[in-house]
Amino acid sequence: MISYAKLQSGEWGLRSTAALIPGGTVSVEKRDGTSKPATVGGKVWSGNGVYLYAIASASR
Repeated sequence: MISYAKLQSGEWGLRSTAALIPGGTVSVEKRDGTSKPATVGGKVWSGNGVYLYAIASASR
C-alpha cells in the first residue's frame, strides 16, 4: 500500500511498505479511499519496513 506522508521538509511525500523505483508512476491511496497517480522521486528515508519518497515535480 502506498499513501501520502508529510516529510520533515514540510512537503508531501509517499509512504510505502515496499521499495519503489524513482521515476516510476504509482497509485496512491487517499484517506477517502480513492486513489491518485503520482511519480516517485528520490528516496528520503527507509527503516522498519517503511520507505519514504519525495514526489517528483511535473515537467514544465
